[in-house]
Amino acid sequence: MNKEVLGNEYAAMLIRVSTNNESQDSSYEEQYEILEERMKQMGYKLFKVYKERITATKVDGRREFDEMMADAQMGKFKAIFAKDLSRIARNQEVSHWFKRIILENQIELFAVDESAGIINDPLMYGFKSLTNEHYSADLSKKIKNAFKVKMKKGEYTRSEAPFGYYVKEKKLYICEDDSPDIVRKIFHLYLREGKGVDSIAKLLDREDVAPPGLRKGKKNAGIHWHGTSIKYILTNQAYTGDLIQNKEESIGVFTKKRKTISSPIIIKNAHEAIISQELFDETQRYMAERAFGPRPTPQKHLFTDLIECGSCGKKYWYRSAGNRYICAAYARHGRSVCSSNAIREDVLIGLIQGELSDLIQQYKINDSLNEEIDEKLKRKVYKVNNEKKLLLAKKEKYEDAKSNLILSKVMKEITEDEFDASVELLRTKIDNINSRLDELKNANVTITENEIQTRLKEQFAGITDFSSINRELLNRFIKYIIVRGKNEVEIHYRFKK
Repeated sequence: MNKEVLGNEYAAMLIRVSTNNESQDSSYEEQYEILEERMKQMGYKLFKVYKERITATKVDGRREFDEMMADAQMGKFKAIFAKDLSRIARNQEVSHWFKRIILENQIELFAVDESAGIINDPLMYGFKSLTNEHYSADLSKKIKNAFKVKMKKGEYTRSEAPFGYYVKEKKLYICEDDSPDIVRKIFHLYLREGKGVDSIAKLLDREDVAPPGLRKGKKNAGIHWHGTSIKYILTNQAYTGDLIQNKEESIGVFTKKRKTISSPIIIKNAHEAIISQELFDETQRYMAERAFGPRPTPQKHLFTDLIECGSCGKKYWYRSAGNRYICAAYARHGRSVCSSNAIREDVLIGLIQGELSDLIQQYKINDSLNEEIDEKLKRKVYKVNNEKKLLLAKKEKYEDAKSNLILSKVMKEITEDEFDASVELLRTKIDNINSRLDELKNANVTITENEIQTRLKEQFAGITDFSSINRELLNRFIKYIIVRGKNEVEIHYRFKK
C-alpha cells in the first residue's frame, strides 16, 4: 500500500500501554483485536498501527502519537480508532489540542469504549478529559505516598547512586574502585587547598579521571568534569552516611517544574560514610563564607570535634595549657558532673601513628607490594560489571522483540507456527541470560584476604608513613575517638567494622 495516497478509506489505530512489563504485551493484542473488528465494521482499511509504551500524562516525548497527529494533518487517513479517550491523553491540555486537530481536519474518532460521537459533544468530551486527568493525579499521589513509605524505611528509591556509591537491594554501598578516593580528594582540594569548583574540574580532566556519567555508561555522556558536578558532590550529604530524600517534587502531574519540600525525609547513618560529618559541615561553612568574603582561617586545633568522653558522651575541648583536651562537661561544671581525665595532644598523635604503622605492616600495605593482586581484582570487577551491562542490554532487546512478534501475529504478518518458534527461541535466550546474571551476581560476593588488602591499600593510597599527622589525614582515617580514663583511648577507624 502506498501510504502517501490521500483518501477516505484508510484509518489509523492507536494502541497504548503504560509500562514496560511483559504482562502488558497481552494488552497490545487485546486492543488490536477489538479495534480491528470495529474498523472492519465501519468499512475502513488499516493505514498504520501507532503503538506506545508510555504514560499518557506526558505532554512531550510521545513520538508515535506525534507522528500520528502529523499524518492526520497531512490527510493520510480519515479516521482514528482507539480503545478509549484515556489511551489518547490523560491531561486536558493534550485532549483539547487533539480535539482541535481532529475537527479541523474532519477526521472521525472511534473510541470503542466511549459513546458514539463523543468528539462532537463538548460537555461529555470535557467531562471525560477531566475524569482521566483526575485519575492520573490521584494515581500520582498514591505512587508518591508509596515512595515516601519506602523512604521512611531507609530504602534508596532512586535508580542512580551518588558518585562513589552503588545501589544494591535498595541500599547504598561504597564502590571498590577509585571513586570514593576521588570524592575525598575533591573535598580536600576545595577545603584544604582552596581550589574553586572549576579549577578542581580542570585538574581532574588533566589527570584523566573519568567523570561520573562516563563511568556509568550513560548515553551521550561527556568526557569532561564540570564545576556543577564538583559542587553537587561537595553539597551532597549522602557522603556522610545520611540518606536525605523527598527534597523536592513536581508541582503537578503534567509539568516538569518542581518545588522544594520544607521537611525532607532524613535517615541518619543509613549507609557507610565516605567523609566525616565534621568535614562536610566545615565544607558547607567554608562554601557559604567563600561566596561572600575571603577564605576563613583553617581549623586551629587538630582533634576538635573528634574526641568524645567515655563517661558522659560530651565532646572534648582544647586547652592550650599543657596542649591537651578535656571533657566539655568537666570544663564547665567540674568533677561533680564528670570525672573524666584530660589527654595530651602528643599522646593521641603517638597512639594513632603507632596503630596505623602497625596496620601497614600487618597487611603489608604499600604502593608496590601486591600490585599484581590489585590489578587482577580490578580487571575481575571490570569484566563482571561489563558483562552484566551487555547481558542486560541484550535482554532488553529480546523483550522488545517478543512484543513486536505478538503484534505481528495479531496483524497476521506471521503464522502461528512461526510465532511459537520465534518466541520459544527468545525465551531460551532470555532464560540463558538470567542464568548467567545469577552466576555473575554471586561471582564477587565473598571478600577474600586479598580483597581486604586491596580495599585497605585504596584507603592508604599515597601514604608511606605517619610521621606527620594533620587534620585531613585524621578525617580520612578516623570516625571518632573515645577517652575513658587517663590515656585510656579507643580509636574508631573508618576502614574497620
